[in-house]
Order: sequence, then C-alpha cells, then structure tokens
Amino acid sequence: MQQTYLIIAALVFATFSGSAHSQGEMSDLESEIEAGRISVEEIHGNGSSSGAAIEGVIRNNTGRTLRLKTTLRRPLYLGNRSSRSSQNMIAFSVYGKGGSYYSDGENDFIEVSPNQKMHIQMIAYCTDYEKDNPTSEDQFAIEGVPRHIEGASEKILAYKSRNPDVDVTKAAQVALWLAQGLSSEEIQTTFPFSPYDEAIAREILERSDEE
Repeated sequence: MQQTYLIIAALVFATFSGSAHSQGEMSDLESEIEAGRISVEEIHGNGSSSGAAIEGVIRNNTGRTLRLKTTLRRPLYLGNRSSRSSQNMIAFSVYGKGGSYYSDGENDFIEVSPNQKMHIQMIAYCTDYEKDNPTSEDQFAIEGVPRHIEGASEKILAYKSRNPDVDVTKAAQVALWLAQGLSSEEIQTTFPFSPYDEAIAREILERSDEE
C-alpha cells in the first residue's frame, strides 16, 4: 500500500433565515439516485485513502431544488472501475465542493439546484488494505456493500451518527481494517494512528448499532 495522505474536509457553515431555507423536505443521496431524481455523472479518487478521499459530479434531474442530508442513510460502496490494483472505497457522508454544506441548526445538508450539475466531495475509506490509494484517474460506480465489511461499515455509520462532533477519520479507517483481520501493528506500518484512534476504533466495533 502506498503512503497514505490524509485529507480532512474544511467544512463551511452557513446560517439561514427565512422560509426558503428553514423549510423544505430533506432526502438521502442514495434514495434520490434510486428514484432517478439524481444521476451520478462522475465519481473519482484524489490520492487519499481516508476522509475527504472521493470527489465527483452529480446532476439534479428535476425542476426543483433537492436538499440532501450530508450523512448518508447507509454506507455507499464505491467499486473501482479503472484499476484492480487501486482501492475500492466506502462512503459515509456527502458535501459540496471543498467540503461545503448548509445547516438549519438541526440538520446539515447540501442543495442541488434544479436541472443543474454539482461538484461533490465524499467522506470515504478504503476497503482493501493491500491496494494503492485511488487517484483522479480511478473512476467508481455505486455497488452493493460486500458482506465481509457490511457489519463494520454499519457500526462506523452508527458511531458517526451518535457522535457527530468527534473526528473519527483515522479511527474509522482503522476499524474497517481491524474488522478484516489485520492487526494494529500491521496497519501502523503504513497508516500511522494514535492510541486514542485505536481505542475509538475498537469501541466502534464492540458497540451495538442500537443504543
């Protein structure tokens, strides 16, 4: 595995007033894709294995603004269609270009304008320890989550949902690899992390998805 370059999204907050932003139905990216209201124009890597590692372009196929929650309803598995030697990825959040998003005080979301394309960034983690980090040349497609990482992925999403203010970028990646049978010593050789990160990773895996 190549040296890991960790990129953490710089999140941009916006405060709204007025009914245009305080009201309106929010939905999930995957649901909108399944319904055909959102289409994926492109999904590619950027050289990182963890965190803000995926970028792309989506399109709103409707005549109204779509508001998508930044936290995905369930993890999205991104199969690498370009290279067998590069990572497949699994995504947990979606933001606007550069990590931007809106907040109404209760929910974080992005807005996709009617009949327009939008550049997005996804918080994602690599699923194949032995493979290379995906670059901009690596194109992805949404696929079903493989059974061997399904449980760990659901636990990561549950932990992130319960602890929205905790930075789990490294811990989530470590948890995903630990769940596949790698030792912390082996992971440490290519992906440096702290004892705190490991403790959070093990807490993620040990806790139930339910409170």
